[in-house]
Amino acid sequence: MKIKRALAFSLAVFVSFSSLSPSLAMGLAEERQLGRRASAAVERQYRACEDPALEEYLNSLARKLTTALGPSPFPVSVKVLSDSSINAFALPGGWLYLTTAIFDNMASEEELAGVIAHELSHVYGRHIMNRLDKADSVQAATAAAIIAGLLLGMAVDADLGMAAMAFGSAAGETQMLAYSRADEEDADRRAVKALKTAGYSGWGMIRVMEKLKRVSATPEGYPAYLLTHPEPEARITYLERELGPEPAKSPEEPYSPFDLALARSSSFAGNEWARAAAMAKAQKHREECLSAIGAAALSRGRGEFGPAEKFLAEASSSCGDNPRFIHEEAMLKAARGEISASRALLEKIISQNPADFAAIKSAVRLACEAGDFKEAKILLEKFEAGGGAWDKLIYYKGMALGGLGLTSEGFALLGEHYAYSDPPLALNYYRKAIAGPLDAERKEALKKEI
Repeated sequence: MKIKRALAFSLAVFVSFSSLSPSLAMGLAEERQLGRRASAAVERQYRACEDPALEEYLNSLARKLTTALGPSPFPVSVKVLSDSSINAFALPGGWLYLTTAIFDNMASEEELAGVIAHELSHVYGRHIMNRLDKADSVQAATAAAIIAGLLLGMAVDADLGMAAMAFGSAAGETQMLAYSRADEEDADRRAVKALKTAGYSGWGMIRVMEKLKRVSATPEGYPAYLLTHPEPEARITYLERELGPEPAKSPEEPYSPFDLALARSSSFAGNEWARAAAMAKAQKHREECLSAIGAAALSRGRGEFGPAEKFLAEASSSCGDNPRFIHEEAMLKAARGEISASRALLEKIISQNPADFAAIKSAVRLACEAGDFKEAKILLEKFEAGGGAWDKLIYYKGMALGGLGLTSEGFALLGEHYAYSDPPLALNYYRKAIAGPLDAERKEALKKEI
């Protein structure tokens, strides 16, 4: 079964890359396209979490770190994948992924920020693309195997020999294109600088590496992360020198936004051990607002609406107008089919903060499901005006425009959304778009896409 997944992944990425030019020497625009194709292939094989509150927490951390790193070459998106392999990786063009397994093994925002900062630094350093550019023998036809090779651990756990066979003649190049010691040191040093500028100690990076080393002592738990991020011992040594003495461990802190994010990730993955641990922590701090939200989200994720409602009711006086509390109330009402009440709560959040991207994402989805495309369009315009990034933005714009009677424009946007994740469906939408009243230039562009 694992090898079948590896072959399916390799083939999916191969198909996605088959239209690239023979040379892989790319500029930033081409690199972004490459990453988008690879991202679509990853999300065909692994379920990505679409919890707006979790997405926005992760992206807020990324924004904080990109501010410290300097202007980003790409828009950055951080997502969680449901997978039991311990892994985190950055695709070309700004897509970062964490598996639920690595998330479950983190103990603090300091550790999470360390992983995100390191992966962001690979994006800033364009390490994958630089190594691809240097590999003269690598053509577009082998790009699929290269990217798949960088994700070997996600595809087949520890059986690397069989994985190499599955990826065929590109296996040697794949190994060569794993991050080098120089890449790792460059990413580490960029990450340390960014973490300190953002207010972290930087020691979270070391703590995560030590955890990965301990897990790697057992073959069945070999972290996929260590397949593409070599030399953990050497990295720990120079990082300790650079960071200085480890800060004293502080007494247990209140339930934090990190704990809430961990609860949301645990609920999404369905890992009973992780879910039980997250619920125990939420119950321990149940007098705190965020812990009640975490407990409610965990209960809602299992369809236990009664307990979820009870957790929120108990916290209503302490939470007040906390937007995350109101958002969880809205999501619970939506899960129970109370769509109008859910939308009213989300509108309350947005009226107070027009740049609350998590609430806007949820409100757009509910507006489209209710057929209120005019409201969806207004919300999407607010989202874009606020500078939000969302991989479903084009999809919902297409739905809203189509629902408002601008069907050709709507079909064109839906085609763009599905271009790499479902090419036959994209082709169908493009053909519908050019059959309608589009201007000549737009039609010509779509014909080229077809």
